[in-house]
Amino acid sequence: MRRLFLQMFVSLDGFFEASDASLDWFVLDEDFLSYVGEMLGSIDAILLGRRTYEGFAAHWPNSSQSEAKRMNELPKHVFSRTLHDADWANTTLYAEDVPGVVRRMKQGPGKDLFLSTRGPRSSAR
Repeated sequence: MRRLFLQMFVSLDGFFEASDASLDWFVLDEDFLSYVGEMLGSIDAILLGRRTYEGFAAHWPNSSQSEAKRMNELPKHVFSRTLHDADWANTTLYAEDVPGVVRRMKQGPGKDLFLSTRGPRSSAR
């Protein structure tokens, strides 16, 4: 069975993003970039919600970062009842039976599944 794991950015004080919805507080250092490279080699799909998908889809297709090629090639599975179109390459939308879809993905062949989220909107500090 494939493993599903979550990656989430959280500051020490419990915030997911700055008050302007940016992630500028997050440090992209050598250790993190090494982790990302290894993680991207261990998965064969990304699971996202609408907000995270929209942020990723705005960034990765035009990114020159070293991991951009892999991010753009990987299948993306987006779970949303409000998103109706997904233009980012290799994206499939799901609006119903999220638990069943994820269960079938986990039971299928392949590498691990990566769930990324920015979490709920932060309140003003």
